[in-house]
Amino acid sequence: QQKRDFQDKSEELRQQKEEIETQRDELAHQNKQTHASIQYAHTIQQAILPDRKSIDEHFENFIIYKPKDVVSGDFYWFSQLQKSGKKGTERFIFAVADCTGHGVPGAFMSMIGSRILCEIINEKKIKDPAKILTELDKMLKLVLHQETSENFDGMDVSLCLIERIDEVQYLVKFAGANRPLLFYSNSQGLVEVIKGNRKSIGSVLPDIDSQYENKLLHLRSGDSIFLYTDGITDQNNEFGKKFTSKKLITIIQDSIESPMQIIGEELDMILNRFKGKETQRDDITVVGLRVK
Repeated sequence: QQKRDFQDKSEELRQQKEEIETQRDELAHQNKQTHASIQYAHTIQQAILPDRKSIDEHFENFIIYKPKDVVSGDFYWFSQLQKSGKKGTERFIFAVADCTGHGVPGAFMSMIGSRILCEIINEKKIKDPAKILTELDKMLKLVLHQETSENFDGMDVSLCLIERIDEVQYLVKFAGANRPLLFYSNSQGLVEVIKGNRKSIGSVLPDIDSQYENKLLHLRSGDSIFLYTDGITDQNNEFGKKFTSKKLITIIQDSIESPMQIIGEELDMILNRFKGKETQRDDITVVGLRVK
């Protein structure tokens, strides 16, 4: 009897072991498939980002683009518009956006936002930054059915129309949805914070600051603008201290005489040193553009 009980117990343990191994193999397979899908999503997301060559052609620049996960809720957007007027004025639109969430949900939002911007600017031919943000807000609410659901997803956006006036001057129209722009004037030697409106894109909360407005800047040769998401300023170190906008401005101010690429490398190095072994809190995007 004891021998039979022992055999039964052994058989039961063998079956349990087989079941556990089968479940383990299934989980490993599912994990592999999920990882492959996320990697493919990363490839798609990279493909919809602007071609760096087209940006390099017109502006001295740097771009820091650091997703928290494999895919990002941040994106940047660039387009050279058709030349306007008899003189064929060069015009460009540049945007940096921070969508709700990070990882896969944030990445879906970033792809939706990028596609809507394409429709507004390239198909509807809207060029005015404040009007672009207003239309983006309206279209995102329609896409996400925010009027009839409890979906509060959205994005914070800084967006510029950059127009060449002559060989040495550019006019910049800036509008921000809960994001600022940093402007460095070479003649004044200072970094200035140009604030946007407080209302995020897709926000359904009542807000007195609900109308997007343009801010005008005149750029001359050597002047720079910087657009960024709050991932960099909210990043904490091991002591819980945040990186802050003040630190970002100081780094830009201290390294502004350097080529843009060097400023970007310096900023990235200081950020990594500050973060240390702490995990990255959010997606990080910083873009610097300098008039050649």
